[in-house]
Amino acid sequence: MIFKILYTLLRLLLLPVFYIFILVNKKIKERIFFESKNKFDQNALSFKKNKIIADYLFEVSSEGELEQALPVIKNLLKKGNKIELVFSSDSVEKKCMDLAKLNPDLLRILRFKILTFNPFSRFYILNWATAKRIILVRYDFFPELIFYGMKKDVSMSLIAGTLKNYESKHPLIKRYLSFVYLRFKKIIMATNNDILLFEKIFGKHKVELRSYDFRPIQILGRQQRYVSSLNIHSEALSEYIGFLSNFDIKKKVIFGSFWDDENIFTKDVDNLIDQGFHFAIVPHKLSESDLLSLFNYLKNYTQKPVYEINADMEPSEFKSVISYAKKEPGIFILNIKGVLCELYKNFTHAYVAGGYRLSVHSLLEPAFANCHVYFGPKIHRSTEFDLLCEWVSSNIHLVENPEEVLNTIERNSRSNIESTQSFSAYYLDNFNEVIEWIEDIPEGIENA
Repeated sequence: MIFKILYTLLRLLLLPVFYIFILVNKKIKERIFFESKNKFDQNALSFKKNKIIADYLFEVSSEGELEQALPVIKNLLKKGNKIELVFSSDSVEKKCMDLAKLNPDLLRILRFKILTFNPFSRFYILNWATAKRIILVRYDFFPELIFYGMKKDVSMSLIAGTLKNYESKHPLIKRYLSFVYLRFKKIIMATNNDILLFEKIFGKHKVELRSYDFRPIQILGRQQRYVSSLNIHSEALSEYIGFLSNFDIKKKVIFGSFWDDENIFTKDVDNLIDQGFHFAIVPHKLSESDLLSLFNYLKNYTQKPVYEINADMEPSEFKSVISYAKKEPGIFILNIKGVLCELYKNFTHAYVAGGYRLSVHSLLEPAFANCHVYFGPKIHRSTEFDLLCEWVSSNIHLVENPEEVLNTIERNSRSNIESTQSFSAYYLDNFNEVIEWIEDIPEGIENA
């Protein structure tokens, strides 16, 4: 209680500071505008207005956390459960709004108030929420959410939990995490190794644990429909997919979420193209300036043509590009949004960016597409890496130096892919049982 009072006072003291910084800081201004949108969103009205108590409250931060929660949320919605969905990043706003529009009677959404903290506002989480079962995702342990989850008539659980890098954290953060983790009723850890870490760190405990990852359900569902999804996306993309059939399956390479500042290309690229390799790049950023920067970057390493395919091309344009590429092979830039997960199914080798920057992007998507997966050493935040080590370790390739990526791909062009069938089957076969385990969270549990 003392901590709650001190925290609330501190946040109230900081509130005017943030409003002052609106004048000089664009990001703060944008954040405050984002949080204010609750006032004008009918889907942000609390269930309290209609004297309804929701069945579950979920909190997600960025898109990765939403992807973990979506299979659970959609399953619960199909059964008629009422859901409160709290999100803290504008990157997931559209998806949350779309989900609310599809389920107007069952779902309410709330933009989490980080800067415009106000314990008297109707959009303050403790005033807005009604559910007696709260499910957090991964590691967004905002104190307000923990205060709510610790109420005597509320049960708090966690999905996609991980203790990776716990020992490297500051002692105060470790104390807070220890306090939070032991107040969950149930936790679905990301990997088996996370369960072992939990038991090693916390010893005897009353928390119910199991391991499961919900992202495979999302990924496998999308990749099962990859042919139809890509065909209806754009004519230009369909033409390109047809063009890919001209290449040896073991020599098709895609660079996903690509950043040119990782500098993985070398002068060897032209030699590999002459050997029949096909290289496609899906950039992380698709603005005109970013694409120009990527084009200039590639021309430092290749004498071959650099082609672009985008969804807005007229038939005469993309047919001309493909026609030239058949005569003069080169590197393709795929200026296409939202289909990288499906595109992986057309390749055998996938480089996933981020591992030479802050943190590697999704490794599961190319892994489930039966690709050899290549990435840099920044895997400290990736539970997907740990999961793949448990299931298909021979298909993943951590490359310490960026200049060795192309050589590593060439060496593996003669290697077989380890089957992901057992990996996929585990998640598909156990999904319903895990959902039932989550639904078995009782209300009215007094947290220890």
